[in-house]
Formats: sequence, structure tokens, C-alpha cells
Amino acid sequence: MDERPPESSAGPAPDEGLGARMARALGGPPGWMVNAPFTRAVVWANVAVYVAELFFSKSAGAVAATPAGVMLAMGANYAAATVAEHRYETLVTSCFLHFSILHIGFNLYALRQIGPPIERSVGTARIAPMYLVSGAAGSLVSTLVGWLTGEERLSAGASGAICGIIGAALVLGLRAEGRKSRLAWAMGRWLAMLLVIQFVANLANVPASFDNAAHFGGAIVGGLFAAAWRKGPPPTERAKRTALAVAALGVTAAFALTAYRDHQDPFATLRVGERFRRASAALAAGSCPEALEAIAATRRLAPGAPDVLALQQEYDATCR
Repeated sequence: MDERPPESSAGPAPDEGLGARMARALGGPPGWMVNAPFTRAVVWANVAVYVAELFFSKSAGAVAATPAGVMLAMGANYAAATVAEHRYETLVTSCFLHFSILHIGFNLYALRQIGPPIERSVGTARIAPMYLVSGAAGSLVSTLVGWLTGEERLSAGASGAICGIIGAALVLGLRAEGRKSRLAWAMGRWLAMLLVIQFVANLANVPASFDNAAHFGGAIVGGLFAAAWRKGPPPTERAKRTALAVAALGVTAAFALTAYRDHQDPFATLRVGERFRRASAALAAGSCPEALEAIAATRRLAPGAPDVLALQQEYDATCR
């Protein structure tokens, strides 16, 4: 619905940009007159986390592909563990992790292009919670798809949260300019492009780092945020600082909880197959306590897998 206020017959001033019209539709100041501290902070946070990935990888090949173990240790969203072991913090931490230099390069380019004008238009206090909730929602949708399909899904990347900005921009374009909005059409084309790329990659059986479950989950939630924003006084400077502080604390707490789980659980950085192999090796070596612990960790993620049940039976026959 177009919520643009009535205009004079002369229309908007020729030099009035879309950012100003979006801000006016929301009752805020001309968007291009303020900076974008949240977008800058997110860009640098992603860069810092990626540098940490390279450091912990201890391999030059990590630039092309970060090892799965490092991704798990730092908080990638492993659907089986997120659901079965309640690793809900990874819904947030995974939004700051990337699988390769190409992966982070594409995402940060998109964020740098889209984030600042939207933040300038609606304000930091609005975009900060929208970005993080959209990213977590995209991760949640990806998790549910992986869990329901039984897919061995390990996901990460800022694209779900970035698609939240795209979804918000689409709705804001409609609110500011109506159905003919160039911004709304551009954002719609971007989302369609992601869908087509994933479809073509699937047809060609080419592994691709495009998680459309996360993309469209994030876009829908971002659009809902933008639809809920109402006209009124622009957020205050205090609201902006509060939004930045809460976002920083939330992300820091999620990474801290990930590190704590890694320290407490020796299987936290292992997927189903790796846990199974460790259990098999311990059983073959006659280390029953270690085998029992590894079997229990494996069954948490794959309780009904025939191989795991067979291994449990072997343990019962050997160690009891």
C-alpha cells in the first residue's frame, strides 16, 4: 500500500532522491544527510570474523574454502545440531561466517551497496534489529529445511540478513513510490536472480553456496519489518546508540556461548559422520567409555540411522 503523503501538483523537487522520499514516507529526516554506522560496523565485524577463520584454519587453502571443522567451531549453522542439541546461538553467529574469500566478497559488496541508503533513510535504530532478526530468521528457515529433508546442511553467510535489507527496501520502495517504484522492481529482480541461480545450479548438479531458504526467509522478515514501520518522529540519538549497543551485546553473547559449548563438548565441532567414525574407532580399540560417549553424541544427531543403531548393538554386545 502506498502511504506517501499528498503532494502538490508540481510533484517533488527535481533534486529530491528516493532516500528522502522513503524517509519522508516514514516521517524521518532526508536519508542522505546522515551516515550509516550500523552497516559499517557489520562490514568490519564480518571482516574480523573472516580473518579469525583464516587464523584458526592455519592453511593457505582456507582462502578458497574454510575447513568445515573451523566453521563448526566458530558457529556455523549445522541443522542437525541446531535442532537436536539446541544450538540456537548459531542462528546468529552463522550470519557473520563465510566459506571463502569469494563468498564474503560477494556478500560485503552487496551489503555495501544496499545497506547505507536504507540505513540513512530509516535510521540505525530501525535497521539494526531488522538486520539481525532477518538473518536469524533466514538461518532458522534453512535449519528447518535441512532438518525436515534430512539433508546434511551446514550453512553460513550474511546473505540471509542482506536479503532482509532487500526485502525491506522493496517494501519501502512501494510505500514511497507505489507499484512503479524503480527500487522495488530492482529489489524484486535481485531476489529473482538468486532463485534462478540456485535453480540452474541444481539442474547442473553444481555445488553452490546459495541457500535460498535463508535468502527468502530473511527477505520476508525484512519486508514485514518495513511494513510495520510507522510514520512518526525519527529515532533519537539515544535510540541509535541503544540499538548499536544491544546488537553488539547480542552478537558477542552468541559467539561467547559458541566458544563455551566448544570447550564443554568434545563433539561440538564434529558432524554425524565424524562422530560415527570416532565411536567406531573407540569401540575397535576396546575403549568402551569413549565409545559410549561418542555413540551418544552421534545418536543425538541421527537417532534412527541404521548404522548408528548397529553400532549401539555392537557396543552392547562387546562392553556390557
